[in-house]
Amino acid sequence: VGGGLKGAPYGGITFAEDSSHSLIAAGGFFQAGTAACNGLASWNGKEWKAIGYTPGDSGAVVNALCVAPNGDIWIAGYLSSAGYKGPGSLMRLVGDRLELVTEIFQKEKNTGGISVMACKGDLLYVAGGFDHIGDIEANNVAVYNMKTQKWAPLGSGFVKTTTQDTVTYNQVSVQTIA
Repeated sequence: VGGGLKGAPYGGITFAEDSSHSLIAAGGFFQAGTAACNGLASWNGKEWKAIGYTPGDSGAVVNALCVAPNGDIWIAGYLSSAGYKGPGSLMRLVGDRLELVTEIFQKEKNTGGISVMACKGDLLYVAGGFDHIGDIEANNVAVYNMKTQKWAPLGSGFVKTTTQDTVTYNQVSVQTIA
């Protein structure tokens, strides 16, 4: 469509429809049609447009995408702009720029990030490989209240641990959430 998406798709491309009925594409690509981008672009039926792109910025991989009922676009992944402090960021699109919501790597305790998201009302559900998110402990699954801007774990979450050479790893692979 429109020249396609160029770049390594690092685990695939995620799609969603925004409030204007444009197709939002997220992944590890660097070009959509003729538009330079950083893993996030929209298709309006005629042309691609970069979303939240900072010229000269590169290396972003968007792992998860969610369009909230109010039209806000939420993205998670290894992002390299808009207040980036390390891999594993959760951001919200505000106009044409990305606003940092939280770093997944709080207190340098995590080794993963968000891999999937789903929006329902004012709640943003996230899952992936993390043991902390925002300022709370959460075992790989959590919910963010978009109104109160507070995180909460979902129950006790889920954990699969592996011990190798006296080091314990937390390993979870979540593919979908709805």
